[in-house]
Amino acid sequence: MSAINVNSITGRTGTHGPVLTGITTATNGIHVTGGSVGIGTDNPTTKLYATDTQNGYVSYTFVNDSDGSGAVNRIQLGNDASPGSAQLVVYGSQHSTLPNVFDINNANNNDMRLLTNNTERLRITSSGNVGIGTTTPNNLLCLAGSAPRLEITDTDTSGRFLIDCQSSVGSVNMRVDQDNVVANSAFIVSNDGEEKLRITSNGNVGIGTDNPTVLLDLESTSPTIRLTDSDATGTPECQISGAGGDLIIAADRDNQKADSLISFTVDGSERLKINPNGDVATTGDTSFIRTTAGFTARNGDSVNVTRSAGSPLEVVRTNGDGVLVNFFRDNTAIGTISVSSGTVSYNPFLGSHWARLEDDSKPEILVGTILETVNKLLDWRIATFTVNGEQKISTYHGPANVGDTVQIEYEGQTYDAIVSFEEDPTDSLNKHVCVKVSDTAASAGVYGVFLGWDEDVQSEYINTWNDLYCAAVGNYFIRIASGQTVAIGDLIESDGNGCGVVQSDDIIRSKTVGKVTSTIPQKTYDDGSFLVTCVLCCG
Repeated sequence: MSAINVNSITGRTGTHGPVLTGITTATNGIHVTGGSVGIGTDNPTTKLYATDTQNGYVSYTFVNDSDGSGAVNRIQLGNDASPGSAQLVVYGSQHSTLPNVFDINNANNNDMRLLTNNTERLRITSSGNVGIGTTTPNNLLCLAGSAPRLEITDTDTSGRFLIDCQSSVGSVNMRVDQDNVVANSAFIVSNDGEEKLRITSNGNVGIGTDNPTVLLDLESTSPTIRLTDSDATGTPECQISGAGGDLIIAADRDNQKADSLISFTVDGSERLKINPNGDVATTGDTSFIRTTAGFTARNGDSVNVTRSAGSPLEVVRTNGDGVLVNFFRDNTAIGTISVSSGTVSYNPFLGSHWARLEDDSKPEILVGTILETVNKLLDWRIATFTVNGEQKISTYHGPANVGDTVQIEYEGQTYDAIVSFEEDPTDSLNKHVCVKVSDTAASAGVYGVFLGWDEDVQSEYINTWNDLYCAAVGNYFIRIASGQTVAIGDLIESDGNGCGVVQSDDIIRSKTVGKVTSTIPQKTYDDGSFLVTCVLCCG
């Protein structure tokens, strides 16, 4: 090692011994003056000032040649005498028993900053949070700025992946392969080591599949989409699910809300709905009133097709003659409407009238009993009352007039009800008349024969009216009085006791009920009267 050529040395005495205050070496050597050290300069302006004029790298090397277990190269900036003050410590080690690392350490509980152009760009807090563009990072990594963007670039393909934030429009934009340098890029979300969601380059979204072939593709053992209304009482849940090729749509699946609907809307208007009873309708009326235009199918009840003008229902057969409509009872075919060479027929045909006994009673009447009219028209009256705030309607059979208050029994309780017409009778003509079991021999007022009681209950009403069907024209039966002998072709008139007897001539008259088509009794009653088939001609 070459000797240092020292030109002069100055010093003073300190509390711990002599203090070197000045040393001057040869030109471009080490200069100590006023507590500052200059290397390559005799006028150091800071505590340590090193300079060189080489045309190349200028290196400042600190080497600890010791190979001891505690040998460390260390540079420290800070004040050991002031606990808690900021200290920057840079150290490294090459000994096998110490970490082979290079550390930059703020030794005390203070933040560390990185600045450019005298402006802070990065901060590491004492708790380890990193902030870029912010002095107060609240999370492990915090980026702050006007529309901040995080960019990740794959150097193998130059593909760029960006995350943009714009609070002015409340958006986060995640961009995969921003410059489209790789075909068929995808955005993938994984959890527990498995892919859970994928957005392909054509915009298809797959959940449970890595190859979505439609805009939204859900795949699992029983894929389900669930919608929960958190504002509604009981938080009713609706869902769409599929399993085994079935599609299941459930509205309020746990029955949290009593009046839920499934509604189908097209062009802003409701076109089809299903109510909680299972009724289906194209009408806009949630009460499914029969007079509202549209199609209504009531679950376990009736089907209605209503139109304000024109034909409500069209039945079209496109392949020649044959059946247009089939009628069944208890899964047994009982009739058809068919077309043949342009002629439509009802098979078998029987025409009947609506009627009611004059006293509105409902006694036992044997099928085929002859009925005759009385000079009284039918009316249909109802009694309206309220149960726990809900309106109820019952058919009414009593003598009270419209507007009167009557008492109605309902589910073991008695309620006051107001009598009214079901429909205003002044709005239409009334062709329906009351009848009685024929009690006049050869009566010209014969109306037909008893077919049965109308037992249908309208869904919105409690009970039925005591209406009956009176068969008047077509193929049916007449109840023949006991002891009568009939022949095919005989005309039948009333015997004045509800039974028929042979008319004295073969001219169809106003008293004629029908013509015998078979003499074989179809049924014999206890009083000896019996049924034979006839063609009725009262209608």
